Amino acid sequence: MEDSLSVLAPAVTDVPLTAAALDQTIAAFNTVEQLLRHLNPDSWRQDLDNLYRETAMFRPRTYQHSRQNKIELDRLYDDVKRYSCTPRNYSVNLREELRATNAVFFPRCLLVQRCGGNCACGTDNWNSCTCSPAKTSDKLHEVLKYAPEVGGYSRRQTARVSWALEEVHLTHHERCDCVCPSRPPR
Repeated sequence: MEDSLSVLAPAVTDVPLTAAALDQTIAAFNTVEQLLRHLNPDSWRQDLDNLYRETAMFRPRTYQHSRQNKIELDRLYDDVKRYSCTPRNYSVNLREELRATNAVFFPRCLLVQRCGGNCACGTDNWNSCTCSPAKTSDKLHEVLKYAPEVGGYSRRQTARVSWALEEVHLTHHERCDCVCPSRPPR
C-alpha cells in the first residue's frame, strides 16, 4: 500500500507542499498514522506521540500518560467513516415509498438502510460524485394498512374502510460506492 501511495504525494524531503497538494495527499490515507509515516518517515512516531501530549493550552480528550506506545486514533478514523459514502439509517414515508395514494399505513414511516455521505470530500470535482448503492436487498416489513374496500358503492351505501396486516418489501442498501463521471466506482 505504501508504494502506491508514495506516487500520490511527494515525501517530506521534496519541495514543500502547497495546501492543495497536501489536501490531495491527505485524501489518499485512511489513518493519521499512515499519513504521518508518509510525510515524515524519520520522525512519524515522535509526531504521533506529540499528538497525545498535554500542553499548557490544550489537553487532548484521548490524552493518557500510559498510551505512548499505543497508536490509538480510532476516534478520528471513526469520523472519516461516519461522513464517507456508507449505508445509514433513513426514515422513509411508506405512502411515498410505495406510491400508495389510496392507503394509510401504521407505522407511517420505517427505517431503511440507504446510501449517504460524501465522496472524497475536498478533492477535485468531489461535488460531481454521487454516493450510490453497489449492493441492495429487499427486506420484508409487516405494517397495518388502512384502505377503502374495493367494491361497488351506491349513493346510499357509505364507503367502508378496513385495516389489514400487510407485508411490504422495501429496498435496503447494503454496500455503497462513489460514482464519479470521470472515474469508475471505487
